[in-house]
Amino acid sequence: MQREEEQLKQAFATTLATLAKQIPELPSYQLLTSILPAIPHIEEVATELTNSLSDEDLIAPFTSLMRISQGQADYAHAAHWGEQSLSTIQRRLGNEHPYTASSLNNLALAYEKQGRYSDAEPLLLEAIRIYKASQEIDDYRIANTLNSLAGLYVYQGRYQEAEDFYQVALEISRNLFDHLHPLIINITSNFAYLRRIQGYYQETEKLYLEALENSAKVLGKNHLEFAQILNNLAGLYEAQGRYNEAEPLYLKTLELYRELQGEDHPDFGVILNNLAGFYRVQRRYQEAEPLYLQALELSKRFLGEKHVDFAQTLDSLAVLYEAQGRYSEAEPLYLQSLELYRDLWGDNHPDTARVMNNLAVLYYYQNRYTEAESLYLQALSQRKQFFGEQHVDVAQTLDNLATLHLSQECYNEAKSLYLQALKIYKELLGEAHPNFAQSLYNLAFLHASQGDYATAEPIFQQALVIFEENLGKSHLNTIKVRNELISLRLNIGRKRKTPKGKRAKHREGGRGFGNSKGKS
Repeated sequence: MQREEEQLKQAFATTLATLAKQIPELPSYQLLTSILPAIPHIEEVATELTNSLSDEDLIAPFTSLMRISQGQADYAHAAHWGEQSLSTIQRRLGNEHPYTASSLNNLALAYEKQGRYSDAEPLLLEAIRIYKASQEIDDYRIANTLNSLAGLYVYQGRYQEAEDFYQVALEISRNLFDHLHPLIINITSNFAYLRRIQGYYQETEKLYLEALENSAKVLGKNHLEFAQILNNLAGLYEAQGRYNEAEPLYLKTLELYRELQGEDHPDFGVILNNLAGFYRVQRRYQEAEPLYLQALELSKRFLGEKHVDFAQTLDSLAVLYEAQGRYSEAEPLYLQSLELYRDLWGDNHPDTARVMNNLAVLYYYQNRYTEAESLYLQALSQRKQFFGEQHVDVAQTLDNLATLHLSQECYNEAKSLYLQALKIYKELLGEAHPNFAQSLYNLAFLHASQGDYATAEPIFQQALVIFEENLGKSHLNTIKVRNELISLRLNIGRKRKTPKGKRAKHREGGRGFGNSKGKS
């Protein structure tokens, strides 16, 4: 009788383990709904029937429960099942077993979702050590864990280390599989996101298009992986000023996430945040604000007020309020975001530098020049440290600092910084990009402020052409430049100097066009 009971338990546990193995890494809302009745039984196997599982099946129920919890945005439970998986496998199989390494990798990803980056790193490093020390080295698992570790380093701003690990992961996986393997698609997409951060836009587009095409072939166009790549490609096009190409991709991404995960999920909030940022760039403020507020609510509810996504949305909402002249609402959001980033990363991180730059712009608008300059210099130093001299974020802060010097009538300092920013934009984005046009406009205003109308006029004209081609003739930036050009020509006719101080009042943008966050 006891033997029959044990056989029934084994059959039950094995059946549930087989079902658990079929749950993908990114389960859709529909799939989660369909397997809802089975979840308590998988939990029963994981908590009470592990002795009835074979060694081969031991990890399956825990991994599936982690994926289910993450799909439901229940990251605390995902971490719980990850911890249970690790302890169970260590007890039965030991600390050096490949399944122990897999459990370490899975738990690290759960911690990463919670923003526990310092907890995640040693787990990934230990997993790689175990895989490499195994008698039968599993190159697939090594490449997969290197991919995870590189993604963690991207979050931490450790870009060179991330690049090195992505390169190794790609090399290993390409030696194992053809280009249509899901792991290669995922690593390619993640590496593209890093290259975009680093400012290599042409390479980024090539990588994203490759990943998107292969994802459509292997996974289909109704899959979360495809949606993630689509979102990141939209962000790239926005950064390049290719707004007509970016918007339909953002809208399609939103539609896919709504269908595949539902609206009550933090990842849906990330997409809302990105679309809101796109609308803000185009000064479609009334469309942007409700999206930001919805994204903030989702992030706060699911991730808490100490999470990097919450800090990101606070910063984005502050940028919107600042653009609308709602300075008293923007400042506390910036300060809260900056405090969160400092707690998460410290002062030396690109996210911290970004908020410093944005807060400095606000102080500039409020004529708080001493505070603004201090923040600009800190942001510039950090951005050069992380990205090197040739990066769009460096150009952005150079341009902003130049505008501050112009307002203080320090013309030589301002001109030098504007020219540096222009050179970077030209080399990285090309001469048809709105950021290049914005910097041209600023340089033209510098010359006009000094009464050098002959030099200013063709520069204004060049900026106007770029804005018209990229943003349209009715966009506020285009109208602004056109009005300045008309005013300049009137001044030329009257031989009259442009009033000083006007530049600061008319300054728009300043931080560049586009500040959306993709997913790696």
